[in-house]
Amino acid sequence: MKSTPLVTVFTPVYNLEKYILETINSILLQTFTDFEYIIIDDGSSDSSIEIIKKINDPRIRLIQNEKNQGISYNRNLAIKEAKGKYLAMIDGDDLALPTRLEKQITFLEKNTNYGILGTEVVKIDKDGRELNKAIKYSIPDEEIPARMLFNNYIATSSVMIRKSYIEDIKFKKDFIVAEDYEVWIRLIRRCRIGHIREPLTKYRIHDDSISVKKKQLMIDTEILLMKKQLLELNCNLTPDQFQAFHDLSKDNQKPYYENFAIINQTISKLFNANRSSLLFKQEDFRSLLYRYWHVFFLKIKSFEKSLLKDIKDSGMFELLSTSDQIKLIFKSYINFNSK
Repeated sequence: MKSTPLVTVFTPVYNLEKYILETINSILLQTFTDFEYIIIDDGSSDSSIEIIKKINDPRIRLIQNEKNQGISYNRNLAIKEAKGKYLAMIDGDDLALPTRLEKQITFLEKNTNYGILGTEVVKIDKDGRELNKAIKYSIPDEEIPARMLFNNYIATSSVMIRKSYIEDIKFKKDFIVAEDYEVWIRLIRRCRIGHIREPLTKYRIHDDSISVKKKQLMIDTEILLMKKQLLELNCNLTPDQFQAFHDLSKDNQKPYYENFAIINQTISKLFNANRSSLLFKQEDFRSLLYRYWHVFFLKIKSFEKSLLKDIKDSGMFELLSTSDQIKLIFKSYINFNSK
């Protein structure tokens, strides 16, 4: 290994004796080899350390904390210790497919305006069995910053970051969960974010994973970060509108199929707030909002004349197809004049 590798790979470990060997091997067997591998053990009380020490590979740098410091501390320490131009993250129970690093490096070296690059993800169970089809990231990269308003749209174990963008950003120690989401929100204000549209990471779901053990805390922290972004957007939603916004973020659409008005009001407030604050690029933001809004527009059964004005106020009318615009105008007019 060169004294200055192109990539630093980082894995945090805490009592992961069941999975850590498989995770490490998935990195050591990468087709791209110019990397150092920082593994930070956060005071494990199981056999994780013994397993790691048995692996003979000069690219591994093992750091042992004398006591448990928490995930934010370890991510910050990895950034400080990293020698590479790029920092790749993978948690100690997840897996990287063999070409992950190679494909991310190839992309980032060619696209210097990108600072964060993830991949699509396959969820696996504790035994490594695939749970479903790959998680596809369908929206264009341009819309991802706005999409992060609704929830975390990048899997940390798939991330490669241009280190120059994150060196002065610290993971906050008071975030027990979703510390990555909080950092990505700050990071996307200074660089472009994207995905390789290919499943190159396996994300493991098991009873001891943070997403399972601290599920309610995760939900509460995500809501906190949503509200923080809404404040930055200068968007003041009513409780009902925020509930609709939160339900949209969780793909909980069914309660609103018969209540288009609250969806339209919520989307309208978001759109008009951004028109003033310009937190996100307006056309990208409107395109993203339209993806949510149009699902409910298609289910409208009752057309009132006021609906046409409300939809125009929401900023969505111009994104409708010409045929949908004509249909909306016609039905609103006919319904109004039949009363």
